[in-house]
Amino acid sequence: MNIVNRLVFSLPVVAIDSSGGDDPREVLLGLAEWSFKEIPYLEVESAAEGVRALLDGRAQAFVSAGNTKEVVRAATRLGRIKFQPPGFDRPRGIKLPIALELPTEMDEKHFVLCDAGGSVDVDEYDLVTFAHAGATYFRELEFNPHLRVRVGILAIGEGEEKLRRIDRECLELLKNVDSFELVGGVESYQVLAGEVDVLIGSGREGNLALKGVEAGVVMEHTILRQEFARGFGSRLTGFAVKLIGHRAFARAKARLNESRFAGGILCGFEHENAAIFICHGRSSADDIYDALDRAYRWGDAAARMQATLKEELHKYHPDWFSSLATGAPHAP
Repeated sequence: MNIVNRLVFSLPVVAIDSSGGDDPREVLLGLAEWSFKEIPYLEVESAAEGVRALLDGRAQAFVSAGNTKEVVRAATRLGRIKFQPPGFDRPRGIKLPIALELPTEMDEKHFVLCDAGGSVDVDEYDLVTFAHAGATYFRELEFNPHLRVRVGILAIGEGEEKLRRIDRECLELLKNVDSFELVGGVESYQVLAGEVDVLIGSGREGNLALKGVEAGVVMEHTILRQEFARGFGSRLTGFAVKLIGHRAFARAKARLNESRFAGGILCGFEHENAAIFICHGRSSADDIYDALDRAYRWGDAAARMQATLKEELHKYHPDWFSSLATGAPHAP
């Protein structure tokens, strides 16, 4: 085998679910474009097959635009981080949140939404793990393991009275954590203004917030097109704006469609090879291409992030793991 072949075969392999997404043709188009990079990839036909490729080492990352529930269910084979809070009679596994990087109104400023749709029913202990997962991911994105991250809980208003019981209990469990700053309950406008680095909530709440932001962007574009088409004067104004401001529009589009927003990473695994990226079901070919690129570049970082998450949970919540480590009898 010549040196070129050795180099190619040493590259990380990304598995891609070619049958996933609302329109699998878009997935195949994105995959076809990716193939021109001459980087090895593995085409699979289901989430289960993609996870098997991670387990047996045939792939170092897995990308899917398929059904999130199926991907999360298949991913449990990689082993969830187990913990046992005081008062629970048996261990439980992390709910596997999706950590998704999203833009804000501030130039070059982003935040991490955790969970973006991986779980529905959560309690205060799950929210605690989401806070650590989101903060760990944000620090990895910033290439700064010691960064003090600002963490907020998605709420319907400011003030403690707007928080649910589980939100307040989550904050209580996190009060002694010094690796990030607790902002408390925050509303969507505060997040988009860049006032927090990590926003946590259940997968249902996070997914609704995400779809709300997406719908707002689409509605704004639609209203602008309608107004610029309203009569000759408006069409002339629209043409002039497009002609003069095309660079500004291009920059704005790029800020909303950077490759780093193409897919969220699934968090909370014991397995060392657990880089799973979940894309939107309506992902375009460009989105799939960007997700493949992200997974290819982030395989090692994803594995490091999973290990760091487990270390942080052990450090700040040792009572959750004491019975697991010592083999002590289960709490009544």
